[in-house]
Amino acid sequence: MEYLKESDFTEPTILIRVNDEEKDPFKLYERTRAAWGVNLARAEKCKYALCAHQGKVLEVYTIAGWFVAGSTMMSDHVEKDKDDYEFVGNVAAKAVREKFVGKSIRNLKGTRGQNPTLYFGEK
Repeated sequence: MEYLKESDFTEPTILIRVNDEEKDPFKLYERTRAAWGVNLARAEKCKYALCAHQGKVLEVYTIAGWFVAGSTMMSDHVEKDKDDYEFVGNVAAKAVREKFVGKSIRNLKGTRGQNPTLYFGEK
């Protein structure tokens, strides 16, 4: 498996680690986008959100915007705290997906910790 390097992140990106590998693309999107205790100022600068499970990138989304968790339509109830946020977006372009999907995040700084969200490509 190919490993991602910090230099691969040329745009501000949030990495979101999920607890389960969802096969349905829409359910994976829903699981990835909500509800996270992010630093909103940093998250709003991110162009992409990477969904990862067990050290591997499953999908990449282009972020349209961040909202208070529970304020956008979702197909299922998500547990949230009062300070959580969720994003709305779309599956990223093919070139972006080819750059990240299926690659390992295990050698990136911070990916061995407990925090489910990490930021890369910040300038």
